Amino acid sequence: MSYKIVLPFLILLLALASISWSADSKNIAVEEAKRNIAEGKYGLVLDVRTPEEFRGDLGHIQGSRLLPIQELEGRLGEIAEYKEKNILVYCASGGRSSRATSLLAEKGFSRVENMMGGMKEWNKKGYPVER
Repeated sequence: MSYKIVLPFLILLLALASISWSADSKNIAVEEAKRNIAEGKYGLVLDVRTPEEFRGDLGHIQGSRLLPIQELEGRLGEIAEYKEKNILVYCASGGRSSRATSLLAEKGFSRVENMMGGMKEWNKKGYPVER
C-alpha cells in the first residue's frame, strides 16, 4: 500500500483523536460522585436544573450552585474561575447535565464530570439532600 493512500487516513485519525482528547470530560456514577464530593475533589458542583427543581421534591446536593442549562452559555463568565478545576455537573436524570458537560468542555473547561442518573439516582441511593 502506498504512503500516498495511508498518510491522509493517518492524519484524519490523529485529528479526530486530538478532538476527543481536547477536554477531560466524562460520565461518572452517583456513588463515585458522592465519594469525590466527600473527598473535596470538586471546585464546583453545578446543578443545571430550573430554580423550581433545585428547591423541589428531589432537592439538591449540599453546596451545589444552581445555573440552569437554559442560561449556562450566557453566564459562563460567572464560573470562569473554575475552568481548570474539577467540576461535577448534575440535573434530574442526567440528560441536561450531559449536554451541559459537553458545552463546558467545548468552552474550555478542562475537567468536567457528568453525574449519570442525576438527582433521581442520588435520592434512590438515599444520599442527603437540601431543599
